[in-house]
This record gives sequence, C-alpha cells and structure tokens, in this order.
Amino acid sequence: MSDSEFSLTPPELVEAKVTSQKLLPAKSRKIYQTAYSRLMEWKMKKTCSSFSETVLLAYFSELAQQQKPSTVWSNYSMIKRACRICEISQVTLDDIEDSGTLLIGKLKQTKNDVNRRFVVTEEYIKFYRMYIALRPAAAKDRRLFYAYRNGIYINQVVGKISFIRYLKQ
Repeated sequence: MSDSEFSLTPPELVEAKVTSQKLLPAKSRKIYQTAYSRLMEWKMKKTCSSFSETVLLAYFSELAQQQKPSTVWSNYSMIKRACRICEISQVTLDDIEDSGTLLIGKLKQTKNDVNRRFVVTEEYIKFYRMYIALRPAAAKDRRLFYAYRNGIYINQVVGKISFIRYLKQ
C-alpha cells in the first residue's frame, strides 16, 4: 500500500491492513502483493474508483483472455477479501460503526481467532439503513440479522444455515 493510500485511509483501517499483511506467510506475501498491485495498476489505467462487482468482473474477464483459468482463479483467490458465513451471522449492532459515508464492521468471532474489519461503501449503506429501519423494535438479541418470513421480520436471529439458503435464492 502506498503512502498516499495510507494518508486517505482511516487509522483503524490502516491497522487492519497491517495486521492482515502479517497473517500472510512470508513466502507468499510477495506473490499476494504482486497480484494486488496488478489489480491496482489496472484500476488506475481504466480510471476506476471503486471495487464494485462490475469492476472486478471486468478485471478478471481481461485476465481470462491472457491467462489459463487456473491462473485466473489463483489471482482471484489472492485478491478476494471474504467473510465466512458463520462469522457474518454473529455480527451484532455493536460491531457496526456508521460514520455517515462508510460502515465499518468488526468480525470478532473468527475461525482463526484474529479480529478482522470490513468496510461497506456509500453505495450500499442505504440497504443497511433500510434493513435497520425494518428490524423488529422488540428484538431480544443484539445480533444484526433477523429472519424475514412471509413479508415480515420475526423475532428470531438468522443462523449460518439460513444465510446459505438466502444466498441461494
């Protein structure tokens, strides 16, 4: 990450980035950083300012024209930043910080016992706020995600199996 990127990044996210870099094995770190650098160079060349799904699909489509599918998959694996379903289902209201233009989320109960952070950009904040407005007022649990059945939210948290079902729909 360049100095200019650090200066534009909130301090708590810089800390998360530095921590995540320490998690990479020393042997692999350079390869992962090269894959990320290639993506960033491509973004600059295309004058893209976001990491939207469309931007990433365009990037990997271009890679697929130049590389074997296994190489493209390897690059995708190095670049992606994903959360496990069981980690997302445990997110509470206290784990989400709404800064106005960004949502900063914390994953505390992770598989490898390392707290992680994620960011929701401005284009998706409206969905979070809509969801919070519809969340049951009498919710008994601080967990963020509640079940939605037959057009209404019910007082039951969403577990990992339900998340998988929702994603398949």
